[in-house]
Amino acid sequence: MLDAYDFWADRLPRADLIAIDDFWQRFAELGPRVERYARGRLPNIDIHAELQAALGGLRDRVRGEFEFARGGGLALAITPELFHTRRPLARAFLRRAPELRGWAIRDARSASTEIPDAVRAILHRSRSEALAVEELVARRGAHRLVDLVAQGFGDHDFIADQAGVIFAVLLGERADQDWLGASDGRRWPMLGLRNLLASRRQTRNDRWLSEFRTTARAIIEGFEAERPEKPFVEVPMRVEDCVDFRLRPVGGDPARRHDAMQVQSRHPALTAARLAGARIAGVRFSRFGEIFCGLKVMRTGSSSFAEVADIATFGARIEERLAERRCGGVIGRASGIRHVYVDLALTDIEAAIAVLRRALADEGVLGPAWLLFDEAGLEDRYLPLTAKTPETPQE
Repeated sequence: MLDAYDFWADRLPRADLIAIDDFWQRFAELGPRVERYARGRLPNIDIHAELQAALGGLRDRVRGEFEFARGGGLALAITPELFHTRRPLARAFLRRAPELRGWAIRDARSASTEIPDAVRAILHRSRSEALAVEELVARRGAHRLVDLVAQGFGDHDFIADQAGVIFAVLLGERADQDWLGASDGRRWPMLGLRNLLASRRQTRNDRWLSEFRTTARAIIEGFEAERPEKPFVEVPMRVEDCVDFRLRPVGGDPARRHDAMQVQSRHPALTAARLAGARIAGVRFSRFGEIFCGLKVMRTGSSSFAEVADIATFGARIEERLAERRCGGVIGRASGIRHVYVDLALTDIEAAIAVLRRALADEGVLGPAWLLFDEAGLEDRYLPLTAKTPETPQE
Protein backbone atom coordinates (compact mmCIF):
# COMPACT_ATOMS: atom_id res chain seq x y z
CA MET A 1 0.00 0.00 0.00
CA LEU A 2 1.37 3.39 -0.97
CA ASP A 3 1.87 5.93 1.76
CA ALA A 4 1.99 9.70 1.26
CA TYR A 5 5.76 9.71 0.76
CA ASP A 6 5.52 6.99 -1.89
CA PHE A 7 2.86 9.05 -3.67
CA TRP A 8 4.98 12.20 -3.81
CA ALA A 9 8.22 10.32 -4.48
CA ASP A 10 6.73 9.23 -7.80
CA ARG A 11 5.91 12.87 -8.61
CA LEU A 12 9.28 14.48 -8.05
CA PRO A 13 10.69 16.75 -10.76
CA ARG A 14 12.06 14.82 -13.71
CA ALA A 15 15.58 16.12 -13.03
CA ASP A 16 15.56 14.54 -9.56
CA LEU A 17 14.34 11.20 -10.89
CA ILE A 18 17.06 11.19 -13.56
CA ALA A 19 19.69 12.00 -10.91
CA ILE A 20 18.46 9.09 -8.76
CA ASP A 21 18.63 6.68 -11.69
CA ASP A 22 22.16 7.92 -12.42
CA PHE A 23 23.12 7.19 -8.80
CA TRP A 24 21.95 3.60 -9.06
CA GLN A 25 24.01 3.14 -12.22
CA ARG A 26 27.09 4.41 -10.37
CA PHE A 27 26.25 2.22 -7.38
CA ALA A 28 26.45 -0.85 -9.61
CA GLU A 29 30.22 -0.28 -9.57
CA LEU A 30 30.46 1.07 -6.03
CA GLY A 31 28.49 -1.73 -4.37
CA PRO A 32 31.11 -4.48 -4.97
CA ARG A 33 33.84 -2.14 -3.69
CA VAL A 34 31.83 -1.66 -0.49
CA GLU A 35 31.54 -5.41 -0.07
CA ARG A 36 35.32 -5.83 -0.42
CA TYR A 37 35.86 -2.90 1.95
CA ALA A 38 33.58 -4.50 4.56
CA ARG A 39 35.70 -7.67 4.37
CA GLY A 40 38.88 -5.67 4.93
CA ARG A 41 40.17 -6.12 1.40
CA LEU A 42 40.25 -2.38 0.57
CA PRO A 43 41.71 -0.86 3.74
CA ASN A 44 43.10 2.42 2.40
CA ILE A 45 40.10 4.06 0.76
CA ASP A 46 37.41 6.46 1.95
CA ILE A 47 34.36 4.48 0.89
CA HIS A 48 31.98 6.92 2.56
CA ALA A 49 33.37 9.82 0.53
CA GLU A 50 32.91 7.73 -2.62
CA LEU A 51 29.28 7.18 -1.66
CA GLN A 52 28.60 10.88 -1.18
CA ALA A 53 30.28 11.62 -4.50
CA ALA A 54 28.07 9.02 -6.19
CA LEU A 55 25.01 11.00 -5.06
CA GLY A 56 26.11 13.77 -7.41
CA GLY A 57 23.98 16.89 -7.32
CA LEU A 58 21.67 15.36 -4.68
CA ARG A 59 24.36 14.99 -2.00
CA ASP A 60 23.42 18.36 -0.45
CA ARG A 61 19.83 17.17 0.07
CA VAL A 62 20.26 13.57 1.22
CA ARG A 63 23.02 11.56 2.85
CA GLY A 64 24.05 7.98 2.17
CA GLU A 65 25.31 5.65 4.91
CA PHE A 66 26.32 2.00 4.92
CA GLU A 67 25.04 -0.33 7.62
CA PHE A 68 25.18 -4.02 8.38
CA ALA A 69 21.87 -5.76 7.80
CA ARG A 70 20.49 -8.70 9.71
CA GLY A 71 21.79 -12.03 8.49
CA GLY A 72 25.23 -10.68 7.68
CA GLY A 73 24.31 -8.66 4.60
CA LEU A 74 24.87 -4.98 3.92
CA ALA A 75 22.41 -2.12 3.91
CA LEU A 76 22.38 1.30 2.32
CA ALA A 77 20.41 4.05 4.02
CA ILE A 78 19.57 7.18 2.02
CA THR A 79 18.42 9.64 4.64
CA PRO A 80 17.07 13.20 4.54
CA GLU A 81 18.45 13.70 8.07
CA LEU A 82 16.04 16.01 9.94
CA PHE A 83 14.58 17.64 6.83
CA HIS A 84 11.07 16.23 6.55
CA THR A 85 10.42 18.07 3.29
CA ARG A 86 13.11 15.89 1.69
CA ARG A 87 11.55 12.60 2.74
CA PRO A 88 9.87 12.08 -0.67
CA LEU A 89 13.30 12.46 -2.27
CA ALA A 90 14.84 9.84 0.04
CA ARG A 91 11.85 7.56 -0.56
CA ALA A 92 12.33 7.88 -4.32
CA PHE A 93 15.78 6.25 -3.97
CA LEU A 94 14.08 3.31 -2.31
CA ARG A 95 11.29 3.06 -4.91
CA ARG A 96 13.66 3.29 -7.88
CA ALA A 97 16.34 0.98 -6.51
CA PRO A 98 17.23 -2.04 -8.66
CA GLU A 99 17.37 -5.56 -7.29
CA LEU A 100 20.68 -5.79 -5.43
CA ARG A 101 21.59 -9.23 -4.17
CA GLY A 102 22.84 -9.15 -0.58
CA TRP A 103 21.75 -5.55 -0.03
CA ALA A 104 18.90 -3.97 1.95
CA ILE A 105 17.91 -0.46 0.84
CA ARG A 106 16.36 1.93 3.37
CA ASP A 107 15.31 5.56 3.55
CA ALA A 108 16.11 5.88 7.26
CA ARG A 109 18.94 4.66 9.48
CA SER A 110 18.18 1.56 11.52
CA ALA A 111 18.48 1.37 15.31
CA SER A 112 21.73 0.27 16.94
CA THR A 113 21.08 -2.85 18.99
CA GLU A 114 24.39 -3.06 20.89
CA ILE A 115 25.18 -0.25 23.33
CA PRO A 116 28.91 0.06 22.45
CA ASP A 117 27.97 0.43 18.77
CA ALA A 118 25.27 2.92 19.76
CA VAL A 119 27.73 5.06 21.71
CA ARG A 120 30.10 5.21 18.76
CA ALA A 121 27.23 6.21 16.47
CA ILE A 122 26.03 8.86 18.92
CA LEU A 123 29.48 10.42 19.18
CA HIS A 124 29.95 10.35 15.41
CA ARG A 125 26.58 11.89 14.59
CA SER A 126 26.79 14.53 17.33
CA ARG A 127 30.43 15.27 16.40
CA SER A 128 31.56 14.86 19.98
CA GLU A 129 34.41 13.06 21.69
CA ALA A 130 32.34 12.15 24.74
CA LEU A 131 28.73 11.93 25.83
CA ALA A 132 27.61 15.31 27.13
CA VAL A 133 24.33 13.73 28.27
CA GLU A 134 24.62 11.91 31.60
CA GLU A 135 20.94 11.42 32.36
CA LEU A 136 18.07 11.17 29.90
CA VAL A 137 14.39 10.82 30.72
CA ALA A 138 11.63 10.07 28.19
CA ARG A 139 8.14 11.39 28.92
CA ARG A 140 4.73 11.33 27.33
CA GLY A 141 4.39 14.61 25.47
CA ALA A 142 1.50 16.38 23.79
CA HIS A 143 0.00 15.02 20.56
CA ARG A 144 1.41 11.51 21.10
CA LEU A 145 5.03 12.63 20.94
CA VAL A 146 7.88 11.47 23.18
CA ASP A 147 9.52 14.40 24.97
CA LEU A 148 13.05 14.25 26.35
CA VAL A 149 14.63 15.85 29.40
CA ALA A 150 18.41 15.56 29.40
CA GLN A 151 21.01 16.59 31.96
CA GLY A 152 24.72 16.77 31.41
CA PHE A 153 27.71 19.02 30.89
CA GLY A 154 28.19 21.82 28.42
CA ASP A 155 25.86 23.99 26.40
CA HIS A 156 22.12 23.52 26.94
CA ASP A 157 21.40 23.34 23.22
CA PHE A 158 24.14 20.77 22.62
CA ILE A 159 22.80 18.60 25.44
CA ALA A 160 19.31 18.78 23.93
CA ASP A 161 20.60 18.00 20.44
CA GLN A 162 22.66 15.05 21.63
CA ALA A 163 19.60 13.72 23.47
CA GLY A 164 17.75 13.70 20.14
CA VAL A 165 20.64 11.84 18.53
CA ILE A 166 20.54 9.26 21.32
CA PHE A 167 16.83 8.71 20.67
CA ALA A 168 17.42 8.30 16.93
CA VAL A 169 20.35 5.90 17.37
CA LEU A 170 18.68 3.67 19.96
CA LEU A 171 15.21 3.56 18.41
CA GLY A 172 15.99 4.19 14.75
CA GLU A 173 15.65 7.19 12.52
CA ARG A 174 12.05 6.34 11.61
CA ALA A 175 11.06 6.60 15.27
CA ASP A 176 12.91 9.91 15.42
CA GLN A 177 10.95 11.22 12.43
CA ASP A 178 7.57 10.04 13.66
CA TRP A 179 7.63 10.06 17.47
CA LEU A 180 10.22 12.47 18.85
CA GLY A 181 8.82 15.65 20.41
CA ALA A 182 10.57 18.35 22.41
CA SER A 183 14.09 17.89 23.77
CA ASP A 184 15.08 19.92 26.83
CA GLY A 185 18.76 20.15 27.74
CA ARG A 186 19.85 21.10 31.27
CA ARG A 187 23.30 21.50 32.79
CA TRP A 188 24.22 19.77 36.01
CA PRO A 189 23.97 22.28 38.85
CA MET A 190 27.37 21.23 40.28
CA LEU A 191 30.25 21.00 37.83
CA GLY A 192 32.20 19.10 40.47
CA LEU A 193 30.04 16.08 39.76
CA ARG A 194 31.72 15.69 36.39
CA ASN A 195 34.84 13.87 37.58
CA LEU A 196 32.84 11.56 39.80
CA LEU A 197 30.42 10.65 37.03
CA ALA A 198 33.14 10.39 34.38
CA SER A 199 34.83 7.61 36.35
CA ARG A 200 31.59 5.65 36.24
CA ARG A 201 30.63 6.56 32.68
CA GLN A 202 31.51 3.33 30.89
CA THR A 203 29.57 1.08 33.24
CA ARG A 204 26.74 3.58 33.46
CA ASN A 205 26.36 3.85 29.68
CA ASP A 206 25.26 0.25 29.34
CA ARG A 207 22.70 0.67 32.10
CA TRP A 208 21.10 4.05 31.52
CA LEU A 209 21.06 3.90 27.74
CA SER A 210 19.36 0.50 27.88
CA GLU A 211 16.88 1.76 30.48
CA PHE A 212 16.14 4.84 28.40
CA ARG A 213 15.46 2.75 25.29
CA THR A 214 13.11 0.48 27.24
CA THR A 215 11.21 3.44 28.67
CA ALA A 216 10.93 5.23 25.32
CA ARG A 217 9.67 2.06 23.62
CA ALA A 218 7.06 1.60 26.35
CA ILE A 219 5.80 5.15 25.84
CA ILE A 220 5.49 4.59 22.08
CA GLU A 221 3.67 1.31 22.66
CA GLY A 222 1.29 3.12 24.99
CA PHE A 223 0.54 5.71 22.33
CA GLU A 224 0.06 2.98 19.74
CA ALA A 225 -2.56 1.35 21.95
CA GLU A 226 -4.59 4.58 21.91
CA ARG A 227 -5.11 4.49 18.15
CA PRO A 228 -8.58 3.60 16.78
CA GLU A 229 -9.39 -0.10 16.69
CA LYS A 230 -10.84 0.00 13.17
CA PRO A 231 -9.99 1.90 9.99
CA PHE A 232 -12.32 4.82 9.44
CA VAL A 233 -13.57 3.38 6.15
CA GLU A 234 -15.33 0.69 8.20
CA VAL A 235 -17.08 3.08 10.60
CA PRO A 236 -19.50 5.73 9.22
CA MET A 237 -19.16 9.22 10.65
CA ARG A 238 -21.86 10.15 13.17
CA VAL A 239 -22.40 13.57 14.72
CA GLU A 240 -22.69 12.07 18.20
CA ASP A 241 -19.15 10.69 17.87
CA CYS A 242 -17.63 14.06 17.00
CA VAL A 243 -15.97 16.84 18.94
CA ASP A 244 -16.49 20.47 17.92
CA PHE A 245 -13.64 22.97 17.70
CA ARG A 246 -14.48 26.67 17.36
CA LEU A 247 -11.69 28.80 15.96
CA ARG A 248 -10.82 32.38 15.25
CA PRO A 249 -9.63 32.54 11.63
CA VAL A 250 -6.11 33.86 11.30
CA GLY A 251 -3.91 34.72 8.36
CA GLY A 252 -1.54 32.05 7.26
CA ASP A 253 -0.54 29.68 4.54
CA PRO A 254 -3.49 29.44 2.12
CA ALA A 255 -2.42 25.86 1.42
CA ARG A 256 -3.66 24.94 4.90
CA ARG A 257 -6.98 25.35 6.75
CA HIS A 258 -6.18 28.99 7.51
CA ASP A 259 -9.74 30.36 7.36
CA ALA A 260 -11.57 27.60 9.26
CA MET A 261 -14.04 28.86 11.85
CA GLN A 262 -15.70 25.65 13.02
CA VAL A 263 -14.32 22.12 12.87
CA GLN A 264 -16.21 18.92 13.62
CA SER A 265 -13.98 15.89 14.12
CA ARG A 266 -14.32 12.25 15.10
CA HIS A 267 -10.54 12.03 15.52
CA PRO A 268 -10.00 14.85 18.04
CA ALA A 269 -6.43 13.80 18.88
CA LEU A 270 -5.38 14.28 15.26
CA THR A 271 -7.37 17.48 14.85
CA ALA A 272 -5.90 18.97 18.04
CA ALA A 273 -2.38 18.17 16.84
CA ARG A 274 -3.06 19.76 13.46
CA LEU A 275 -4.58 22.90 14.98
CA ALA A 276 -1.63 23.21 17.36
CA GLY A 277 0.80 23.06 14.45
CA ALA A 278 2.37 19.84 15.75
CA ARG A 279 4.28 17.59 13.40
CA ILE A 280 1.94 14.90 12.07
CA ALA A 281 2.88 11.28 11.46
CA GLY A 282 0.06 8.98 10.43
CA VAL A 283 1.53 6.09 12.45
CA ARG A 284 0.78 8.01 15.66
CA PHE A 285 -2.93 8.23 14.83
CA SER A 286 -3.68 5.08 12.85
CA ARG A 287 -2.66 1.43 13.14
CA PHE A 288 -3.79 0.72 9.56
CA GLY A 289 -1.48 2.92 7.51
CA GLU A 290 -4.19 5.46 6.75
CA ILE A 291 -3.09 8.66 5.01
CA PHE A 292 -4.57 11.76 6.61
CA CYS A 293 -5.55 14.42 4.10
CA GLY A 294 -7.94 17.31 3.72
CA LEU A 295 -10.26 18.15 0.84
CA LYS A 296 -10.31 21.95 0.47
CA VAL A 297 -13.07 23.44 -1.71
CA MET A 298 -13.41 27.14 -2.46
CA ARG A 299 -16.86 28.61 -2.03
CA THR A 300 -18.19 29.79 -5.41
CA GLY A 301 -21.56 30.71 -6.82
CA SER A 302 -22.24 27.14 -7.94
CA SER A 303 -21.05 25.62 -4.68
CA SER A 304 -21.37 28.26 -1.98
CA PHE A 305 -22.29 25.86 0.88
CA ALA A 306 -24.35 28.66 2.40
CA GLU A 307 -25.68 26.48 5.23
CA VAL A 308 -23.82 24.25 7.67
CA ALA A 309 -26.16 21.45 6.63
CA ASP A 310 -24.86 21.78 3.06
CA ILE A 311 -21.35 20.98 4.26
CA ALA A 312 -22.59 17.97 6.25
CA THR A 313 -24.49 16.65 3.24
CA PHE A 314 -21.49 17.18 0.97
CA GLY A 315 -19.22 15.36 3.43
CA ALA A 316 -21.66 12.47 3.71
CA ARG A 317 -21.74 12.03 -0.06
CA ILE A 318 -17.97 12.06 -0.23
CA GLU A 319 -17.87 9.44 2.53
CA GLU A 320 -20.35 7.26 0.66
CA ARG A 321 -18.29 7.38 -2.53
CA LEU A 322 -15.07 6.50 -0.70
CA ALA A 323 -16.77 3.65 1.17
CA GLU A 324 -18.04 2.15 -2.07
CA ARG A 325 -14.46 1.77 -3.28
CA ARG A 326 -13.18 1.00 0.23
CA CYS A 327 -10.41 3.54 -0.25
CA GLY A 328 -11.00 5.86 2.71
CA GLY A 329 -13.29 7.44 5.26
CA VAL A 330 -14.33 10.92 6.37
CA ILE A 331 -13.09 11.93 9.82
CA GLY A 332 -14.23 15.55 9.98
CA ARG A 333 -15.45 18.66 8.24
CA ALA A 334 -14.94 22.36 8.68
CA SER A 335 -16.50 25.63 7.61
CA GLY A 336 -14.22 28.49 6.59
CA ILE A 337 -14.71 32.04 5.43
CA ARG A 338 -13.86 31.27 1.80
CA HIS A 339 -13.53 27.49 1.84
CA VAL A 340 -15.11 24.32 3.19
CA TYR A 341 -13.06 21.33 4.27
CA VAL A 342 -13.61 17.58 4.51
CA ASP A 343 -10.94 15.71 6.48
CA LEU A 344 -10.09 12.27 5.20
CA ALA A 345 -8.33 9.04 6.24
CA LEU A 346 -7.36 7.28 3.01
CA THR A 347 -6.33 3.65 2.60
CA ASP A 348 -5.77 3.75 -1.18
CA ILE A 349 -4.67 7.22 -2.19
CA GLU A 350 -4.70 6.78 -5.96
CA ALA A 351 -8.18 5.23 -5.95
CA ALA A 352 -9.37 7.94 -3.56
CA ILE A 353 -8.15 10.74 -5.83
CA ALA A 354 -10.13 9.30 -8.74
CA VAL A 355 -13.20 9.02 -6.50
CA LEU A 356 -12.85 12.60 -5.26
CA ARG A 357 -12.48 14.03 -8.75
CA ARG A 358 -15.56 12.20 -9.95
CA ALA A 359 -17.54 13.13 -6.84
CA LEU A 360 -16.71 16.83 -7.18
CA ALA A 361 -17.86 16.80 -10.80
CA ASP A 362 -21.10 15.01 -9.91
CA GLU A 363 -21.74 17.46 -7.06
CA GLY A 364 -21.37 20.39 -9.43
CA VAL A 365 -18.21 21.70 -7.80
CA LEU A 366 -16.63 23.56 -10.71
CA GLY A 367 -14.43 25.96 -8.75
CA PRO A 368 -11.03 25.35 -7.17
CA ALA A 369 -10.50 22.27 -4.97
CA TRP A 370 -7.32 20.77 -3.60
CA LEU A 371 -6.21 17.71 -1.66
CA LEU A 372 -3.99 18.74 1.28
CA PHE A 373 -1.58 16.39 3.05
CA ASP A 374 -1.05 16.37 6.82
CA GLU A 375 2.07 14.21 7.00
CA ALA A 376 5.26 15.92 8.19
CA GLY A 377 7.16 17.53 5.34
CA LEU A 378 4.18 17.42 2.99
CA GLU A 379 2.36 20.44 4.35
CA ASP A 380 3.33 22.52 1.32
CA ARG A 381 2.22 19.88 -1.20
CA TYR A 382 -1.31 19.99 -2.59
CA LEU A 383 -3.02 18.26 -5.46
CA PRO A 384 -5.49 20.17 -7.69
CA LEU A 385 -8.71 18.20 -8.18
CA THR A 386 -10.74 20.22 -10.70
CA ALA A 387 -9.96 21.79 -14.06
CA LYS A 388 -10.30 25.32 -12.66
CA THR A 389 -7.97 24.73 -9.74
CA PRO A 390 -4.70 26.69 -9.73
CA GLU A 391 -1.56 24.78 -8.77
CA THR A 392 -1.18 26.86 -5.61
CA PRO A 393 -4.10 27.57 -3.22
CA GLN A 394 -4.99 31.23 -3.09
CA GLU A 395 -6.23 33.46 -0.28
